[in-house]
Amino acid sequence: MASHNYSPLSNLDDQSVEIDSELNSLLPSADFQATRSSPSHKVISVTPSIFYLGFGAVVSIVINLILLYIHVSSSSSPLYSTTSQVSLRDLKYSSQYIGLDRVTQSANNSTYRRPLHRINYPDVLVQITTRNSARRYPHIVNQTSNFLISNEVRSTDGFLGISYSVAERSTTTQLSTIAQFRAADYGLTRCSIGSVVPSLRDLANTTKIYNSAGDPQGLHVDVWKVAFDGELNRNTISLGQRSSLSMSRQDKLATFSMGPGSKSRTPYFPCTSGGWYTFEFTASSESKDFGEVALRQDQALPTLGIYMRQKEP
Repeated sequence: MASHNYSPLSNLDDQSVEIDSELNSLLPSADFQATRSSPSHKVISVTPSIFYLGFGAVVSIVINLILLYIHVSSSSSPLYSTTSQVSLRDLKYSSQYIGLDRVTQSANNSTYRRPLHRINYPDVLVQITTRNSARRYPHIVNQTSNFLISNEVRSTDGFLGISYSVAERSTTTQLSTIAQFRAADYGLTRCSIGSVVPSLRDLANTTKIYNSAGDPQGLHVDVWKVAFDGELNRNTISLGQRSSLSMSRQDKLATFSMGPGSKSRTPYFPCTSGGWYTFEFTASSESKDFGEVALRQDQALPTLGIYMRQKEP
């Protein structure tokens, strides 16, 4: 019988060799361990990051200090001080916002305040005659701009192309103008009717249309407030319609002299924002036997025509 020698120690040695072999296969190589433990590689990968972070922090601190200095300097300047008495008119450049200087200047400097006002021009401007209550003048070119007053209608072609028959020739015949204005919604509740006629010298240098005859100083014109607060239809208004609509003359506001170089205006009266206001311009009893004034509204300077002025209470 053959005998076998069994040694436990030799078996352990074999297992130890196998375990060591497996561990060696799992552990990093010697080159990798050398690389991790090498001081030179560690300096190259870490040092630039620390340098850039430190540099950025220093730059950020410097910028914040500069901005803080600018803010403190600006706040302490008299120009930005809320208690400063420096007028905006003393600044090198005037404000680009209209009226800002009057709003922001202190009470000590606000010695003058220009009142708010607005100029409105007629929305309706049409002529009617006492000779023929049904006659209206829609055929007049640009009728919303024509203003014509006469206390005698002639048989020849009148101004602005209006033609009358011989039967209409009478000193009692009057041609009047109905004007309607609309008060703008700006809270300006005091109104006044006015007229302005440039001088003959100023008119000669323009293409504006104006004519007066009879009275050397121009025809005297009565301004009547009409009792009608609705919107007129300029294409159908006539003396007959005025009667049917109960558009009677309510109050005589003033008498204008509409000669060259004249300016006239009625006293102020209360008006409601957004309301319609109707007036009749007629030949006045102060005129001579014959008088006529005719013009075409022109808002360009020098202004010619009639207007309504609104102002604050």
